[in-house]
Amino acid sequence: QDAVDALALGDPADRRGFATKHYVFVSSDAVHWAQKVPVTGGRVAEQDLQNFEYDEFEEHLEYCRRTSVGEHQLRYGGNKLGCEHVLEEARQAEGLQYTVLRFADMYGPFDNLGAFWSLVSAVEAARPIPARLAGGRARGRSEPISAETR
Repeated sequence: QDAVDALALGDPADRRGFATKHYVFVSSDAVHWAQKVPVTGGRVAEQDLQNFEYDEFEEHLEYCRRTSVGEHQLRYGGNKLGCEHVLEEARQAEGLQYTVLRFADMYGPFDNLGAFWSLVSAVEAARPIPARLAGGRARGRSEPISAETR
């Protein structure tokens, strides 16, 4: 309830409403690192995702630690998912209207696929900025952008 109160204006006992009429939260597809995703061979619906039990989470954390970015993605995605849960609690308790945008593979200096550095390199070299990434996707800062991405 503290998080819901933080989104609101005024004293919770004398609620005037939320500071915004509609909250837009920029989340990430990394939330799926923090959830059990069924292996179906087809599309997975939001309601198919489940939270880990404690012992399952510990096992999943060990699995994620096998990659260079897995633990980061798990914690980052878990934090984003926690924020989404707070917004849903605010909607249920107080009627907060919100939208969650789960972007995939955002550009930034800490992206885990190397896309940001490809973008920086293209700008520095005055090359066309890629509209999409080629297969393989993980490139270092000094690696050139492939012809397929131009």
